[in-house]
Amino acid sequence: MRRWLLFALLGITTACGGSSSGADGAAKTPAPGVDDDGGPAAEQEVPVTPLEKGPPQLTEAEQKELSGTCFPMENDLYEAGKQGLLVLDTELAGGKDDAAAEQAGLDAARAALEGKGGDLGGARDACVAVFTKQMKRRLFDYEPAEKPARETLDACVKRAVAAFGKASQTFELGGQAGPSVNQGPFCPDDFPVPPSLKDLPYESSAEDWESPAWTCLAFGMRIEQPFQIEYEAPYGEERFACITRFLPRHGGAPIELIRRGRVSDARELEVDKNSTRRRMKAN
Repeated sequence: MRRWLLFALLGITTACGGSSSGADGAAKTPAPGVDDDGGPAAEQEVPVTPLEKGPPQLTEAEQKELSGTCFPMENDLYEAGKQGLLVLDTELAGGKDDAAAEQAGLDAARAALEGKGGDLGGARDACVAVFTKQMKRRLFDYEPAEKPARETLDACVKRAVAAFGKASQTFELGGQAGPSVNQGPFCPDDFPVPPSLKDLPYESSAEDWESPAWTCLAFGMRIEQPFQIEYEAPYGEERFACITRFLPRHGGAPIELIRRGRVSDARELEVDKNSTRRRMKAN
């Protein structure tokens, strides 16, 4: 795969799914379970803020120019893009506002191209201009919470795979002594941590991870979370889902990442290789 294409794919694309605007808008999501459309497992309010339009995307003609005329600069453009995102991430972590951080990232990316692409002659300036337009959009779309959310999602899936089929997975109903149920091959599900997206960012305590679900998964964190995490395994359905959700920098409905696993007809564990990224539904 050409690196210019990889460069384009590294950018965060606009998530699919329904959303609505309104400064104080909120909606409730259905319960229970992650349905076929990827809805969240627990009923909770979905905070929805106005979605900013942002810089324009590249046109089809500009995309062709980037992959054609500008192809000799692909390595330089790729490295400049990485530098721009690195500076943006650093500036945001340091508390700089979005606009100033994005401008710093753009300045860093353009500076990385100084003296590059001389062999393109007069076409160099056009390539830098197209790159600059693309970079503005990439910087706008970048979500600093997404990397830790993805890493935690994958860690949750690994824990679910490791716990698959252990013993009988029998747990007392409601955590009370008395009748119990056989959960099946997966750990039981539970409420997300934190319980509400309005609690983000959130620093969990040991008590957050002492429920049957997280104990079964041997899962827990003691860091400031810019995301919510949920493990969901409907009783009797022989499937599970790990879900992380975070609030986007530039508004709209929260974004959720989902990876699922299930028991196949051959009684083997199948796990999605990739996660699904989408906007939460605001009903």
